[in-house]
Amino acid sequence: GGLRAIAKVNVFQMILLIVVSLLLSYLGLQRVGGLSALYEKVPANYWNLIRPADDANYPWQAMLLGYPVAAGAFFCTDQAMVQSVLGAKNLEQGQLGVNFIGWLKVLALPLFILPGILCFALFPQLENSDLAYMTMVTNLFPPGMNGLVICVLIAVLVATIGSSLNALSTVFTTDVYVKN
Repeated sequence: GGLRAIAKVNVFQMILLIVVSLLLSYLGLQRVGGLSALYEKVPANYWNLIRPADDANYPWQAMLLGYPVAAGAFFCTDQAMVQSVLGAKNLEQGQLGVNFIGWLKVLALPLFILPGILCFALFPQLENSDLAYMTMVTNLFPPGMNGLVICVLIAVLVATIGSSLNALSTVFTTDVYVKN
Protein backbone atom coordinates (compact mmCIF):
# COMPACT_ATOMS: atom_id res chain seq x y z
CA GLY A 1 0.00 0.00 0.00
CA GLY A 2 0.89 3.65 0.19
CA LEU A 3 3.72 5.05 -1.85
CA ARG A 4 4.85 1.65 -3.17
CA ALA A 5 1.40 0.94 -4.65
CA ILE A 6 1.26 4.42 -6.17
CA ALA A 7 4.70 3.95 -7.74
CA LYS A 8 3.69 0.61 -9.27
CA VAL A 9 0.47 2.06 -10.72
CA ASN A 10 2.40 5.03 -12.12
CA VAL A 11 4.96 2.79 -13.83
CA PHE A 12 2.23 0.58 -15.29
CA GLN A 13 0.19 3.49 -16.66
CA MET A 14 3.32 5.16 -18.05
CA ILE A 15 4.28 2.05 -20.00
CA LEU A 16 0.75 1.70 -21.37
CA LEU A 17 0.56 5.36 -22.34
CA ILE A 18 3.90 5.22 -24.16
CA VAL A 19 2.94 2.05 -26.07
CA VAL A 20 -0.46 3.41 -27.11
CA SER A 21 0.97 6.77 -28.17
CA LEU A 22 3.81 5.22 -30.16
CA LEU A 23 1.35 2.89 -31.88
CA LEU A 24 -0.92 5.83 -32.66
CA SER A 25 1.99 7.75 -34.20
CA TYR A 26 3.05 4.72 -36.22
CA LEU A 27 -0.45 4.05 -37.58
CA GLY A 28 -0.93 7.74 -38.33
CA LEU A 29 2.34 7.91 -40.23
CA GLN A 30 1.37 4.84 -42.23
CA ARG A 31 -2.02 6.34 -43.10
CA VAL A 32 -0.57 9.71 -44.14
CA GLY A 33 2.16 8.09 -46.25
CA GLY A 34 5.28 8.58 -44.15
CA LEU A 35 7.20 11.49 -42.68
CA SER A 36 7.89 13.18 -46.03
CA ALA A 37 4.19 13.11 -46.95
CA LEU A 38 3.30 14.49 -43.52
CA TYR A 39 5.85 17.27 -43.94
CA GLU A 40 4.23 18.28 -47.23
CA LYS A 41 0.63 18.16 -45.93
CA VAL A 42 1.01 20.62 -43.05
CA PRO A 43 2.06 24.28 -43.04
CA ALA A 44 5.80 24.84 -42.78
CA ASN A 45 5.52 26.67 -39.45
CA TYR A 46 4.28 23.46 -37.78
CA TRP A 47 7.87 22.25 -37.72
CA ASN A 48 9.37 25.38 -36.13
CA LEU A 49 9.97 24.92 -32.44
CA ILE A 50 11.57 28.34 -32.11
CA ARG A 51 9.12 31.06 -33.10
CA PRO A 52 9.79 34.75 -33.87
CA ALA A 53 9.87 37.24 -31.01
CA ASP A 54 6.59 38.82 -32.19
CA ASP A 55 4.64 35.51 -32.21
CA ALA A 56 1.49 36.06 -30.15
CA ASN A 57 1.36 32.57 -28.66
CA TYR A 58 4.92 31.21 -28.35
CA PRO A 59 7.70 33.79 -28.77
CA TRP A 60 11.21 32.39 -28.56
CA GLN A 61 11.88 34.26 -25.31
CA ALA A 62 9.13 32.31 -23.57
CA MET A 63 10.44 29.03 -24.94
CA LEU A 64 13.99 29.77 -23.85
CA LEU A 65 13.45 31.56 -20.53
CA GLY A 66 9.90 31.00 -19.31
CA TYR A 67 9.04 27.37 -19.87
CA PRO A 68 12.18 25.82 -18.35
CA VAL A 69 11.76 27.93 -15.21
CA ALA A 70 8.06 27.05 -14.92
CA ALA A 71 8.78 23.36 -15.52
CA GLY A 72 11.59 23.34 -12.96
CA ALA A 73 9.40 25.05 -10.40
CA PHE A 74 6.58 22.59 -11.06
CA PHE A 75 8.70 19.45 -10.84
CA CYS A 76 10.59 20.65 -7.77
CA THR A 77 7.57 21.79 -5.77
CA ASP A 78 4.85 19.28 -6.68
CA GLN A 79 4.38 17.28 -3.49
CA ALA A 80 3.49 14.04 -5.30
CA MET A 81 6.69 14.15 -7.37
CA VAL A 82 8.93 15.25 -4.52
CA GLN A 83 7.48 12.56 -2.26
CA SER A 84 8.18 9.90 -4.88
CA VAL A 85 11.82 10.97 -5.06
CA LEU A 86 12.13 11.11 -1.28
CA GLY A 87 10.65 7.61 -1.11
CA ALA A 88 13.51 6.14 -3.14
CA LYS A 89 15.62 3.41 -1.52
CA ASN A 90 18.74 5.58 -1.55
CA LEU A 91 20.17 8.77 -3.04
CA GLU A 92 21.41 7.02 -6.19
CA GLN A 93 17.99 5.49 -6.92
CA GLY A 94 16.34 8.90 -6.44
CA GLN A 95 18.81 10.54 -8.81
CA LEU A 96 18.38 7.80 -11.41
CA GLY A 97 14.60 8.13 -11.18
CA VAL A 98 14.68 11.88 -11.72
CA ASN A 99 17.13 11.47 -14.61
CA PHE A 100 14.91 8.82 -16.20
CA ILE A 101 11.83 11.05 -15.92
CA GLY A 102 13.77 13.88 -17.55
CA TRP A 103 14.65 11.66 -20.51
CA LEU A 104 11.03 10.54 -20.78
CA LYS A 105 10.10 14.19 -21.27
CA VAL A 106 12.08 14.07 -24.52
CA LEU A 107 9.54 11.49 -25.73
CA ALA A 108 6.86 14.18 -25.67
CA LEU A 109 7.64 14.97 -29.30
CA PRO A 110 6.79 11.58 -30.84
CA LEU A 111 4.19 10.70 -28.21
CA PHE A 112 2.03 13.81 -28.01
CA ILE A 113 3.01 16.46 -30.54
CA LEU A 114 3.33 14.18 -33.57
CA PRO A 115 -0.18 12.68 -33.16
CA GLY A 116 -1.60 16.22 -33.11
CA ILE A 117 0.17 17.12 -36.33
CA LEU A 118 -0.92 13.81 -37.85
CA CYS A 119 -4.51 14.56 -36.90
CA PHE A 120 -4.28 17.92 -38.65
CA ALA A 121 -3.03 16.18 -41.81
CA LEU A 122 -5.49 13.28 -41.70
CA PHE A 123 -8.60 15.09 -40.47
CA PRO A 124 -8.39 18.72 -41.65
CA GLN A 125 -12.14 19.14 -41.21
CA LEU A 126 -11.90 18.65 -37.43
CA GLU A 127 -13.21 21.86 -35.89
CA ASN A 128 -12.39 21.27 -32.22
CA SER A 129 -8.70 20.50 -31.63
CA ASP A 130 -9.56 19.13 -28.17
CA LEU A 131 -10.96 16.08 -29.96
CA ALA A 132 -7.75 15.36 -31.90
CA TYR A 133 -6.47 12.48 -29.77
CA MET A 134 -9.79 10.66 -29.58
CA THR A 135 -10.42 11.27 -33.29
CA MET A 136 -7.11 9.61 -34.06
CA VAL A 137 -7.85 6.72 -31.69
CA THR A 138 -11.35 6.01 -33.00
CA ASN A 139 -10.32 6.25 -36.66
CA LEU A 140 -6.94 4.48 -36.61
CA PHE A 141 -7.33 1.74 -34.01
CA PRO A 142 -9.54 -1.32 -34.37
CA PRO A 143 -12.47 -1.51 -31.89
CA GLY A 144 -10.59 -3.67 -29.34
CA MET A 145 -7.75 -1.17 -29.19
CA ASN A 146 -10.24 1.62 -28.42
CA GLY A 147 -11.03 -0.20 -25.17
CA LEU A 148 -7.32 -0.44 -24.36
CA VAL A 149 -6.93 3.31 -24.87
CA ILE A 150 -9.86 3.96 -22.53
CA CYS A 151 -8.19 1.68 -19.96
CA VAL A 152 -4.93 3.60 -20.36
CA LEU A 153 -6.67 6.94 -19.86
CA ILE A 154 -8.45 5.60 -16.78
CA ALA A 155 -5.11 4.28 -15.45
CA VAL A 156 -3.59 7.75 -15.90
CA LEU A 157 -6.54 9.30 -14.06
CA VAL A 158 -6.31 6.77 -11.22
CA ALA A 159 -2.55 7.23 -10.93
CA THR A 160 -2.90 11.01 -10.81
CA ILE A 161 -5.63 10.88 -8.18
CA GLY A 162 -3.76 8.24 -6.17
CA SER A 163 -0.54 10.26 -6.19
CA SER A 164 -2.38 13.39 -5.16
CA LEU A 165 -4.28 11.69 -2.35
CA ASN A 166 -1.12 9.99 -1.09
CA ALA A 167 0.73 13.32 -1.08
CA LEU A 168 -2.22 15.05 0.60
CA SER A 169 -2.41 12.42 3.34
CA THR A 170 1.32 12.72 3.96
CA VAL A 171 1.15 16.49 4.27
CA PHE A 172 -1.92 16.24 6.51
CA THR A 173 -0.47 13.66 8.88
CA THR A 174 2.94 15.32 9.18
CA ASP A 175 2.04 19.01 9.08
CA VAL A 176 -1.61 19.50 10.03
CA TYR A 177 -2.76 16.73 12.36
CA VAL A 178 -1.15 17.00 15.76
CA LYS A 179 -1.86 14.21 18.25
CA ASN A 180 -2.11 15.47 21.84
